[in-house]
Amino acid sequence: MILGKWGTLGVFGSLPTEDTALAKLAILDYELYFHGDLVAFKDRANREIIKVKPSNGAGIAVCEDGYLDWENNSISKIEILCSDGVISTEGEQITVSESQLKARLGDLPLEPGANKWSLVFYVDSDKKGIVACHPGTKSYTPIKCWNL
Repeated sequence: MILGKWGTLGVFGSLPTEDTALAKLAILDYELYFHGDLVAFKDRANREIIKVKPSNGAGIAVCEDGYLDWENNSISKIEILCSDGVISTEGEQITVSESQLKARLGDLPLEPGANKWSLVFYVDSDKKGIVACHPGTKSYTPIKCWNL
């Protein structure tokens, strides 16, 4: 993107090209899929499956079902954030298998009841991340937390 004639804005100070994974993934909208409600059991090992479908799969790796292929798009990290915490693929809280994220939501510091959350993923060495889900996206649903 050219900003007037004073300078340029791009990935790490260079002109963005439509051939980079970051450029392709950053401009898309995403629809999420869950198995029913998203449920977190505080401090339990249960995992919820989350899948993300890009609005346009042209030029990016998607699985046969049309959902984003987490393993073949230069995605370096995935995070689920809530107001007071984060879980990520850098630990054991989120694991990835093709189009599925398996998230241990009980590791988040959630309050009993419905909780707001966001899904952010990072491409290559990008440090800003791409927001795929937040309370304003069309397939968003809150995480329901239960203390047992």
